[in-house]
Amino acid sequence: MLLERAKGSPLDIFTGYKDSADVISLLIPRTQQIRHLNFTNSYWVDVQTFSQVNSGSFPLLHTLEINVSTSFLLGGSFDYRIPPSVPLFRNAANLKQFILRSEGLPFLSLFVFPNITTFELWINPTEEEYLFSELLNFLEASPTLETVHMQIAPLIVPDDIAQTKVVILPNVQKFSLVVDDGEPDYELASRISCPSARHTSLIYKVDAEDIVFGQYLFPTAASWNNIVRQYTKSPVEAVTLDINPSHDPIVACTLTFKSSDASVIKLELEVSGDVDDEDDFEMTVEDILLKIFQDYPGSPTSARCQASSHRR
Repeated sequence: MLLERAKGSPLDIFTGYKDSADVISLLIPRTQQIRHLNFTNSYWVDVQTFSQVNSGSFPLLHTLEINVSTSFLLGGSFDYRIPPSVPLFRNAANLKQFILRSEGLPFLSLFVFPNITTFELWINPTEEEYLFSELLNFLEASPTLETVHMQIAPLIVPDDIAQTKVVILPNVQKFSLVVDDGEPDYELASRISCPSARHTSLIYKVDAEDIVFGQYLFPTAASWNNIVRQYTKSPVEAVTLDINPSHDPIVACTLTFKSSDASVIKLELEVSGDVDDEDDFEMTVEDILLKIFQDYPGSPTSARCQASSHRR
């Protein structure tokens, strides 16, 4: 048996929905050896079952990766409306990396990892409204974070979130947020503060057909002021604009803001589509650029901004 051959060596475990409860139970005597645990193409009930069956400590568990293919095909007894009485993998006290990919809601309230340093999140909610407050609560309960990467599609901020709530992540050095599809919204970024960040990246991806004239694609003045205040300690000293027309995305525009302490904030807009489809596509690349860089007062893309621009 492979597990017997491993003896006391650290284990990297990959498990999925095809693994039976009997197979999972074989790991009960080995929980203290698990270093990397990866759920591939799993249901939430698989994650819960593994956590409950293997309820021992995970002293070596460094990386937990969960890939949930379909959150609503739950099966079993798991009910996402009634969370477990105790957090999942609560005995993974030394966990450093938590990676979560979900086609539906990520149920972050099921996890408490106060010592993680890296958090990666990919979600594509199948419901209209993502539990915005749940994400903020998870980040607030993870003060040791150093790297945060999130890709969310789409992002809808509910009206019941307190306007004054800002989560401070004092140790984050690298923060990136990708909003794919939906409305251009920098509300999440403005509700998080990373005062020690060396590199901040905010990316918005949109289909060219969904661009509406009169709609701001970069942060408004109020959002931008919050972002600068919450992700830098020093004033911005240099601004660079890169415009990179290509096949897909059609256009990628990046505004890079460099502060005197060498910290960087990047605002990136990726516009995708098929410019060769004349029947369904009416905007040229020039039209798209005109829309992106329309001059509105106070915007970081305003003509008042002293930026150096070059087109690649």
